[in-house]
Amino acid sequence: MHTCVGENQIALVTQTPWPNKIENSPMAVDYFADLIVPCEANFIDKNDNEVWLTCVGLTKEFVLQYWNFAKDALVYFDVCYLGWDTTGGGEPAMAFRQALQSKGAGCIIAWRGSSSGTWCYPAAKVFFDRLLGMNLHQPNTPNQRPFPPDQVYAKIKKLKLDKGDQATRYMTLTPTPPTGGMLVPTIKSLQVSERTYEGDDGKPLDQSTITVKGDFGNASGRTIKVTVNDQEMENLQINKDANGDISDLKCDLPMDSGHAGFAGKVVVSIDDHKSNAVNLTLYRWTFKQEFEQTKDQVSFVQTVDWDVYIRADVHPYRDEAGGEMQQPDAFDFKAAPGSEVTYTFTATGPNGLSCTNPSGTLPYGIRIESNVTKGYVFEGKINIKEGKITLNNFFGYPIWLAKAPTAMGLFLDPAYVSWPGVSDDKEYYLTSDYNIESGDLVGSLKVTKTNLHFDQCVPTHKPGASISLAGEDMNAPY
Repeated sequence: MHTCVGENQIALVTQTPWPNKIENSPMAVDYFADLIVPCEANFIDKNDNEVWLTCVGLTKEFVLQYWNFAKDALVYFDVCYLGWDTTGGGEPAMAFRQALQSKGAGCIIAWRGSSSGTWCYPAAKVFFDRLLGMNLHQPNTPNQRPFPPDQVYAKIKKLKLDKGDQATRYMTLTPTPPTGGMLVPTIKSLQVSERTYEGDDGKPLDQSTITVKGDFGNASGRTIKVTVNDQEMENLQINKDANGDISDLKCDLPMDSGHAGFAGKVVVSIDDHKSNAVNLTLYRWTFKQEFEQTKDQVSFVQTVDWDVYIRADVHPYRDEAGGEMQQPDAFDFKAAPGSEVTYTFTATGPNGLSCTNPSGTLPYGIRIESNVTKGYVFEGKINIKEGKITLNNFFGYPIWLAKAPTAMGLFLDPAYVSWPGVSDDKEYYLTSDYNIESGDLVGSLKVTKTNLHFDQCVPTHKPGASISLAGEDMNAPY
């Protein structure tokens, strides 16, 4: 397309020839209403010859009369002069862009000065490539997710693709910042919040959720869903900012570890436009605690087996289009539903010593029922940057003795069984491929006959073969 510039006016040139007698044309009404004007435009014919024609040009009044865009639409023009500003007599171009905005455009990309395929095409292909996250033109390594138009425009400027062959010819963006222009949603990160308690029957008493953060555009009139491993999540909550733009999306996570959507690729769909896919990684980590102690003529022997699920977003991401990959900040986690702790306990000693709870499976969450402490907690912090998991010294299980010299409750520490608060938090290490290393921890000076063995944990749904190769583009379909 072209533009033609007249006195206090700019018009978009079409390929429709101007009629010989406008008075007898169906376009006469639009002409006399100043909706269309005749414009001279040059074209290249099939023989590569330049041909000048008088064609129909569309004024801003035509836009106001006939055009309508979807709310917050992206409007992109490779035409001359439409990106003019107040310098150089650009008021008609600004008025034309204001007309586009009034009809729904949320982001307008245009050129100040004359346009040419020589500089417009390289800019356009990179612009839309970054906007869609296709990674076909000047790709980043690893591939990047889609980005909103203002961030893509900033990257275009850094690459100096916004410049024509003169200082007065360059790409412009209106308004600043734009109020729309997203073509596909984009996920930056995920945040998991696991349930706090489960009952004695093993059923959760509250709900695990996932919060999806990124750029999703305006929420008005949209059909929005979040899927995990191609399963739609329930109870979607759309959180908005003051402008009605989506700040984040929150929904329930499945509570059954056998559910197909318990973990896997997370995708946001808005009006059937799909985001990049970010993996919700799943760890299944097992421990075995063996403990023996003799005290006050009483011998304690106990074994505890931990089978723990951890759901987490461990993928790196970019804060800006074309920026450096950033590992996520350290974040807290809790054991996911499906986690289980079982124990066996024996005690021998004088006075007919016996155990009230010699074995069992514990519910999640420490609480007191009938003056008895019950349940376990498994929580801590994952730090991908430092390659470690820190477990809090705040989880355990109750063992109560009958007819013992003193009734006592024992708690499992990451390294040994001890009184609560005696030992420090413990750290476990992640390898370069997101695996948790295996190992053994032995008892302290206070409790010497103790061993905690933890197996290597190889997670499912990793964000990449290794931390150095992981990316934010998980090849979601578009």
